[in-house]
Amino acid sequence: MNLRRYWEDKVQKFRKNLFLYYNVVRVSYGDFDETVSRVAIGLLEKGLKRGDRVCLLLRNIPEFRYRWFALCKIVGVAVPINANFKANECQYIVQHSRRWA
Repeated sequence: MNLRRYWEDKVQKFRKNLFLYYNVVRVSYGDFDETVSRVAIGLLEKGLKRGDRVCLLLRNIPEFRYRWFALCKIVGVAVPINANFKANECQYIVQHSRRWA
């Protein structure tokens, strides 16, 4: 079972249950999945294709999860980059992300 299928099963079972709590924001499985689907559609409209890599340079915030799950939905590849990295460290990851496939 891949992450996408696992997630879809969880959403079906727990649609109204709390999935994400960040500061004062509470998001159910269903609401989270709807946002993820909108992000995935946006990525596809921008021309992203299966296997494309997308660097995610975000702190530990909900938007990181929305993008990561959206990439899983469209079979893209998330390349997370630590938000504390310096420019040369980020550059190295970006330049070598294809090589690690």
